[in-house]
Amino acid sequence: MSDDPDIEFELVLDQHFESRVVGGDANPLVDARIRVDSKYVLGSETTYAGDYMTGHLIDELNALLGVHRGEAQTVEFSDGPLFLVLLPAGDDRVTLVGCYDVKETTPTDTIAEATVSISSWAQTIIETTELYYERMLALNPDLKNNDDLNLLSSELESTVSALEFV
Repeated sequence: MSDDPDIEFELVLDQHFESRVVGGDANPLVDARIRVDSKYVLGSETTYAGDYMTGHLIDELNALLGVHRGEAQTVEFSDGPLFLVLLPAGDDRVTLVGCYDVKETTPTDTIAEATVSISSWAQTIIETTELYYERMLALNPDLKNNDDLNLLSSELESTVSALEFV
């Protein structure tokens, strides 16, 4: 959508990440931040939220399917307490809420929030996951047989096929 904001789910795939993956780590701790236009929903210009990214992206894909069904979802970052809450906002929209605490799917102690189309959020998560997966295998082709990465690949394929609008 041309009127949708610019959404970025930035992963820090730096030298530390590369050395972990080359060494065989299939679920490395990675810093990330989420920006919608100039607003950071999680992180800032200088700070990030960290998590074991293979597992985290699986959680993001599952949350994406839940939001597509109209269900509120919560994804936790291990570097916290820090959460991303996804709240259906009607008309193919979702509100992304970064927060320090959550009760079920109700955010408390909110950092920032932004509302975007579900299709734009889906495209962002799918592209970020594809980039991450491809980078992992480029750095260490032996990880192609890893259970965690196979699960990520399977969840990615399932999510893409379930979301006909992406």
